[in-house]
Amino acid sequence: MTRVLEPCLTGKSKIAIICTISPALSNYEESLSTLKFAARAKLIRTKVQLEPEDDKTVLMKYKKEIDELRKQLEVAQSNEEKLRTYEEQITAQKSEVAEVI
Repeated sequence: MTRVLEPCLTGKSKIAIICTISPALSNYEESLSTLKFAARAKLIRTKVQLEPEDDKTVLMKYKKEIDELRKQLEVAQSNEEKLRTYEEQITAQKSEVAEVI
């Protein structure tokens, strides 16, 4: 059974093993063998190996990130312009109030 699963244990995928046993006395030996296999399988540790990204994928990722950063910059510049406008309005109102007093 382990030889059948060997390609799955390379670290390129997640695995789940479900072992079933029978409470029947006639299946005692097979159930015991299954439990021993499950105990050994539980001890197996795989190390995840990420596939290297190709150039096209990396470029697409960077282009997407650049677009998002440009949008954030536009929003920040827009907010800065609004802030300047509000500051000018407040200054104008203060000068009007000062003239009235």
